[in-house]
Amino acid sequence: MHPRLLLALTCIGSILASVAAHAATSSPNLKIVSTGPALQVRTDRYVLHSERAGRDFLIEVTRPGPPGIQSVDASTPPDQKFPAIYALDGGYDLIGPTARLLTAFGIVAPTYVIAIGYPNESGIHIGPREIDLIHVHIERKSGDTRPAGDGGAAFEAFIVEDLRPFLEARYPLDPQQAVLFGHSLGGLFAATVLVNKPHAFAGYLIGSPSLANDLSILDKAKTIAPQGEGRRVFITSAPDDLQLTRALPLAAALSGAGSTFVVRQHTFQDLNHGTSYFSIAHTALPFLLPPTTPLAATRKAITLDPQLIQRYAGSFQLAPNLIAKLTAENSHLFVRLTGQAEFELFPESETEFFFKVVDAQVTFVKDGAGNVSHLVLHQYGRDMSAPRIGE
Repeated sequence: MHPRLLLALTCIGSILASVAAHAATSSPNLKIVSTGPALQVRTDRYVLHSERAGRDFLIEVTRPGPPGIQSVDASTPPDQKFPAIYALDGGYDLIGPTARLLTAFGIVAPTYVIAIGYPNESGIHIGPREIDLIHVHIERKSGDTRPAGDGGAAFEAFIVEDLRPFLEARYPLDPQQAVLFGHSLGGLFAATVLVNKPHAFAGYLIGSPSLANDLSILDKAKTIAPQGEGRRVFITSAPDDLQLTRALPLAAALSGAGSTFVVRQHTFQDLNHGTSYFSIAHTALPFLLPPTTPLAATRKAITLDPQLIQRYAGSFQLAPNLIAKLTAENSHLFVRLTGQAEFELFPESETEFFFKVVDAQVTFVKDGAGNVSHLVLHQYGRDMSAPRIGE
């Protein structure tokens, strides 16, 4: 590998590592009950007992494929890591094969799918979801003695603190590209994790969330909006569940003033609360986990006026101890990160630039007066904003 390319991969990739990787060891709160292949192709099956939740869970891990097409196989570099989608309700046995096909056709980045459900003889993921997916206590109507709520915190700890390290020790999963996906009560669970611990996952797919069970989530969403750090959130709904889900107010709260989340909201106009599930994956996953493609084949550099290039010269704050210093030389723009080598940025429009040495792009953003106020670094499907701090 060219040394400049290696340096670029190292320095730019390190920017996006916002939290330390989870420990690659099994938790004492987790016990393997059984393992083996699943019925779905390229899928492994685990039954794990969680001491925290006090029950068994069925975990099915689907690898990207099929073989030879955007797949993870023997030719994959040993140090390469991949995104992972953690799908609640077992993904209703749909998300694994759907994501695998989206990956195969280049619509979504090569992605593992972790389906989290319950083992039972019927083969479908039926279990105490009304306990595990709700963090708060739910008062049932008179005469209804079924338990509800109060189990969300234990289930969350099982996923974040036990299951993820367990799987990251066995599969090439990137802890910084984990996405949580839930629908209905699962959407409520995903929204709760998001507002309580926004950094727990890199992205959130929140389908028709049953927020009517906990409306405090809306106020919390407004509070944590500035803590997004470029995380992507996709929220879906259907016309018949807007009152139940509060999907529109949730999207508005997360994308309000000062927000650093990247939020998309979609209402499936011709579907309902249940049938919309079939359309969620192919609608949301390309936004949450976009594919990476060779820049030489997809991007073309143009030539800009040197006076325009000069406007982008200056210093931009990417992190507390990481400055991007941009310098202009005639019609060329170069960037040097703190302690790193210098690389050229190539324009493809007046405000959009890209690297040739690494799959990353930069967007320059102007204020109302037309001055460059900050830049946004795009890499690995994430966006990092860097304010201008000097010339």
